[in-house]
Amino acid sequence: MQSKNSYDGIPEYAIELIRFRAAEMVRNGEFNEEELEELEQELVLYLLEHLKDFDEKRSGLNTYIARILWNYSTTLIRRRRTQKKYFPSQFEWDLRIPSNKYVTYGDLYSDEMLRLRSECDQLSEWERLEKQIDLEAAMEGLTKKQKVICGALQEGTVFEAAMALGVDRTTIKRNVVLIREHFESQGMKKGE
Repeated sequence: MQSKNSYDGIPEYAIELIRFRAAEMVRNGEFNEEELEELEQELVLYLLEHLKDFDEKRSGLNTYIARILWNYSTTLIRRRRTQKKYFPSQFEWDLRIPSNKYVTYGDLYSDEMLRLRSECDQLSEWERLEKQIDLEAAMEGLTKKQKVICGALQEGTVFEAAMALGVDRTTIKRNVVLIREHFESQGMKKGE
């Protein structure tokens, strides 16, 4: 995780602090290791742009450099968190269904899963097919994002789904409310 950047004409203290702050942002998981050199360069550019504003009457040079770098690195972290919150880049909202055969949403859910989700003890073949058709019809009306959330919630809790999808729990809960409303509008009520 050591960068190969070299900076001539910049105080040694500033270089050490820039490398430390960039490495810390990578270590904390906000940025990838591949972004380390770019982070260092961004911090250097920002520092160079703001060195002209240094006033020795207000603080020492090292203090000024430390504050400038701390504030800008905090801004970069906030931007990244906001970006992750609203635009998760690591997750694609398309369902991962093999393209070599036709797969229905009913195929994605086992009979046991349908029985558990419908809170019925036993389903006849006819009832199972009806539930499968109803589920497919209801799922077709959902957005891609809501379909993916449904799939993630089949596998785990709201917290686990949020972690897997790279969104916060509020986003999952808000979409669950919309999904339930959609299912109810399609005649699928909990407990029926």
